[in-house]
Amino acid sequence: MNESGRQARITKLQNHRHTLLQQRGMRGAPIASIEMELNVVRSELQALYEAGRLQLRTADAQKRGKSRPDRLSGIPRLGAILPEPQSRPLRRAYHPLSLPGDRTI
Repeated sequence: MNESGRQARITKLQNHRHTLLQQRGMRGAPIASIEMELNVVRSELQALYEAGRLQLRTADAQKRGKSRPDRLSGIPRLGAILPEPQSRPLRRAYHPLSLPGDRTI
């Protein structure tokens, strides 16, 4: 779906949502069925809004010369966080129920 089609669908769904909200307020309205339809409309609107945000992020990333948006751009790489491993002498392993002075495994 292109941008103009997405915007047209959003407008149509927003108008339908407004109509449903008005119907829900009327006396004797079938509230349960209106609520179910409202949930469907809200879900589709949220999906369309998210699709628009993804398109903006992708277009922004392409302007910056990247093939896709980088979600981890502000997070340092793992190697930059962890210190270099240092060698230390091996320690003897003990059985969990034995005392350090007992015979080793």
